[in-house]
Parts: sequence; C-alpha cells; structure tokens
Amino acid sequence: MKMDTLIQIPVGDLHVSEREARKTLDAESLKEITNSIMQFGVQEPLIVRELVEEGASPQYQIVCGQRRHAAAKLAGLKTVPCLVRELTDAEAEEIGIVSNLQREDISPLEEARAYEELLLRLGSESAIARRVSKSVAYVAQRLRLTKLSDDSRRALSEKFITMDHALLLARVDGDAQEQALRYALHVGSSKTPSGQIIDECVVRRDADGFTQEPVSINSLKYFIAYETGKLLSTAAWPLGSDEVSDAGPCTVCPKNMAANDLLFADLDGVEARCTDLGCFDEKTKNFVRIQLALNTDGLKALRLSYAQSDKKPKTEEQIFKLGQWIEAKPESCKHRHPGVFVDYGRWNLDEEKPGRVLYVCVAADCKAHPKAWERAQVKEAEKPKRETPEERAERLKKERTEFELEKSRRTAAFMAAIAQVKDFPRALVAREIKSHSYLFNTEIGRKVGLAKLVSDTAKPADIYKGLAIWLLADRVHSFDSDDDSARKGFLADL
Repeated sequence: MKMDTLIQIPVGDLHVSEREARKTLDAESLKEITNSIMQFGVQEPLIVRELVEEGASPQYQIVCGQRRHAAAKLAGLKTVPCLVRELTDAEAEEIGIVSNLQREDISPLEEARAYEELLLRLGSESAIARRVSKSVAYVAQRLRLTKLSDDSRRALSEKFITMDHALLLARVDGDAQEQALRYALHVGSSKTPSGQIIDECVVRRDADGFTQEPVSINSLKYFIAYETGKLLSTAAWPLGSDEVSDAGPCTVCPKNMAANDLLFADLDGVEARCTDLGCFDEKTKNFVRIQLALNTDGLKALRLSYAQSDKKPKTEEQIFKLGQWIEAKPESCKHRHPGVFVDYGRWNLDEEKPGRVLYVCVAADCKAHPKAWERAQVKEAEKPKRETPEERAERLKKERTEFELEKSRRTAAFMAAIAQVKDFPRALVAREIKSHSYLFNTEIGRKVGLAKLVSDTAKPADIYKGLAIWLLADRVHSFDSDDDSARKGFLADL
C-alpha cells in the first residue's frame, strides 16, 4: 500500500458515502466544530479515497471526517486538508464505521446499525469488541438495539422511555418485548396495543403538556427477569433436544436468559426463560406432532385436551376433552387407547403438558368407564319439562287469584280483631311509628296519615287500622315480584 498523501482538496470535490453509518449530525455539536474551524482551521485531516472516473476531474469519497467536512462548508472554507489513502470498498467502509463508533455524539441506534455492519464483516461479537476496544457485553447489548420493535423505537423517539429502557427491551423479542414495553409505559392488564397507548400519550402531551414517566429501570429489569417470556421449566420437550426445531437445544440458546450471560448477567437470579414466544410455541407444536406419530401399540394416538366438556364426542379425529375421555388402567377395558395431549393444563404445569401420552377410554356405553357426557345426558333427561309462556301465564293467574282471596280473608279477620281492642300501650306504638318518620311524607304515609297516628288524641282503632293499611300498601308489591317467598312473607305479616 502506498503512503498516505496529504493534500488540500476543494470541499466541493468531497462526497459522503451512501453507506455512511452516521445518518444524522447533531446541530449543536456541528455549530461548535464550525466555530472552532473558523478560529483555528481544520486541525485534523480528513481521510479520503479517490474516486476514479475516466476523463473527469478528481473526486474523493470521505472515509473519516463527515462532520469536519460539513463544518468546513458552513465556515466558508474553499479547501480542507485530506489524507488520500488507497482503499478497497470494504476497507473504506470498515474504517468509516469504526471511526464513527469512536465519536461521542453518535446515536445508540446508529451505533447499533454500525455494529451490525461490522458483524457481517468480522463475523463475531468478540471480533468487533477487539476492533473497537469495547467489551463483548457492550457490543452484544448495542447490537440488540436492532431488534427493537417499531413501537419501542417510537416510544424512544417520543421520549416516553429512555435509552436504558430501550436497552432492556431489546433483550427480548416479539410478544415478550411488547409485554415489557406496555409495562414500561405503566400499562397493566389492559390488552390495548402499545402503538395505541403511544398514540394516546402523544395526544395527551400535545393537549396539556403531560408526559407519562416510564417505570424505573430496576422495575423493568425485574419484570423482564420474572414476568416476560416462558419459563423453560414448563416446556414439554427435553430442553437438550435438537429434534423439535432447527433452532437447536434450549440449553445453549441465546434466547434462554439463563444461557446468555452477555445480555442477562446483570439480572440477579434470572431463571431459564425463553424470550422468543414464537419459537416456544413452534417447538411445542412440533413435539406434539412427534408424539402423535409414534407407533404406540400399533394404534393411532387420539388427540386429548385437559379442558372439560359434557358434550358427546362427534368423531375420532376430534380433540377429546376431559369428560369425553377417562383414564383407563391396563386390562381395565377392551376400548383402552393411547392418546397424546395437545395443550397445557390449568393447575399443574409440571405434569399437565402437551405431548404427554396417556391411555384412555372414549367409547360410549363402556361399563367400566362411564363418561361425564353420558351422565350429563341422563341428568338432562331427568329434568322436569320446561313450561311454555302460556302455561306460565295461566299458573301465575291462578296463583294471583288464590293470593287475593287469602289476603281478603286474613285482612277481614285482622280488622275484626282491631275493632275489639279497648286499650293498648300507646307510647310503645307511637315510638314504633316515629322510628319510621321518614315515611310520613311518602305516598303511603300521606294516604294512611302516619303523622296523625302518633298524636295523643288518636283513637286506638284508628291507629291499628292505619297500621294495617300501611302494612298492606307497603307490601302489596310482593306479589308483583313473582317471588313465592315474598308472597308467603306478606301473608305471614298479616
């Protein structure tokens, strides 16, 4: 390689590469550089390479020094000092990427894209770390920022979360990241998508200036460690198996929190959790298919579910629910058949897992294994016939007639008994009536004249008659409620 050549090059002959990692320039930082150049000139030469075009004047591509070039144009310089270096496309891009990574003002997302470019060139995170003099953990965490969802990126750009939140969110994928983002935005059990939540936060901020603060970093870190993803202890398949998916064994998968020290070493006591729910579900389905394909006693396995049902099974190809199948011990009946569960149970995830093989009986009329759906049909047959609307109307009419007759008989007997009263504890009755003084001005109270019944001049017969009318008027709605116990209580009061 030839020695670098230091020359002054017109600013108009210098061009930024289309593959430049730095996509934005901080306005404040650019202003500071411009002021420095206006006072002291360009102190550090740009690194460029010549672009060869037949018959054209020399043109140069900036390898390092995009900000200095932009500041020089703002400062009005005609030329800038440059080191012209012979470089291939790959060498120029790598030098430019590394140079930008060493700048303090590069945004984390641009830094992540730059590391992604280097990963394609250098092949590993450790090689990148050596090239840029960073720790492997730092490079791995920055690389993960490329995994941020659109909603996570938007929450970051709107400043609803910080870069520290984004670094945590980027550790998990798909549904797990969505779940963690919603938690970071203070959303609990609501199923509102995070994109809609961000829209609402933007509207509220623009309307009244209120910006919702995200949860603390420690809270989000705890949530990711203990609430997101799927516990691998609940996995149905052997974690060390590579037969259920091309993704390989879970024990060494980087999406297993317990197996990825680069991303999750700072999460104290982190459990073995899968952060890729799509992969977890795919492996579950594949394991069930493998179990169903096994030749179990030469019989095709039935598909079983832990969910319950009291409905009669329709076909042998359906998924049989608990109540349609019952466990069958060896030699217990001639209908004993192998089955494979296709779902998880609700109560004991250590045992109730997909892929579990169980021998069951699903046959109808098996004397040894009566099914829940058969018992349900017997109970249905024993139920009394449901009355029609016409029958109900006729029954209520008859009951009302009988009720009115009984009410008239008892009322007459009650009033006759009142007429025989000569003396009674007036003070006790008055106190009882006053305890219901809130009813004096009600329609019933005015009709009966409750307020007058507490006076010393009220006659005993009038008091008892008034109380009887009050009682009857207050309780007459009992029949309209169609409540047999209320009607009985009404008659008991009489």
